[in-house]
Amino acid sequence: MSKFRQIRSISEDYEFARKLESKFEFKISFIDCMHIAISKRVGCILVTRDKLLIEKANDFILADKPENLIH
Repeated sequence: MSKFRQIRSISEDYEFARKLESKFEFKISFIDCMHIAISKRVGCILVTRDKLLIEKANDFILADKPENLIH
């Protein structure tokens, strides 16, 4: 059993990411916005060390640094 699964983006992810990109005034990349959109849709935690991305993403999903998620 694999601990990873492939998740493909859908058009709704793209549309939501474009809205986020504008909402964040282009301070984070479109790719990061896609990560937020996909994480939101599938209910996953976004793991990153990017402080700005964590700050922006936490309005929509749970996002944090990996060391803060290890118990």
